Amino acid sequence: MASLIMQRLALDSQRTAARVELVLVAVWLGLILPSLGQYPDAPWIPILALATGITGLVHGMRRLRRVRQAVSAFEAEHGTDAGVQKPV
Repeated sequence: MASLIMQRLALDSQRTAARVELVLVAVWLGLILPSLGQYPDAPWIPILALATGITGLVHGMRRLRRVRQAVSAFEAEHGTDAGVQKPV
């Protein structure tokens, strides 16, 4: 079993990864949306890209929700300040 600091760091890194995923998917969707009508010969290309972006958005939101639930469970079990590193 890892120390409380290591558990907190793991949860914080998971939260950061979920947030980065959401930002990257938002950028992806921002780049894809203007090109929806630019491929009349192959309309499946932007539709596939849009579906990929929406799937990534849903995955990122679910991942962030799971991390928030894990943080809540961690804080309920060990206290809100458990594993928090104080500045020296």
